[in-house]
Amino acid sequence: MNQEYKICLLKVGPQADDTRDVSYEITHHLHNYLNLKNFSSQIRFGKQDNISSSQLNELRAKRENILDVIKAARENNKSIHTSIIINLEITD
Repeated sequence: MNQEYKICLLKVGPQADDTRDVSYEITHHLHNYLNLKNFSSQIRFGKQDNISSSQLNELRAKRENILDVIKAARENNKSIHTSIIINLEITD
């Protein structure tokens, strides 16, 4: 039986600047984590961690997407409400 938990870490809004700042901090820390994981693999095993490298590329694209959404909201005088949610799934 699988169990799923959604935990809201933070709610931000309606300020676009707050959303931009929080999004930057989260993606920045994830970027550093994945870089460190990849660097560790290179030092320990002499090769890059393909999963971390792939996730870094995805993260860059998602960061650009976030910035595009924020820019569009600003240009259209819209508010942004942001929730940072961790989804935990426990499987057998």
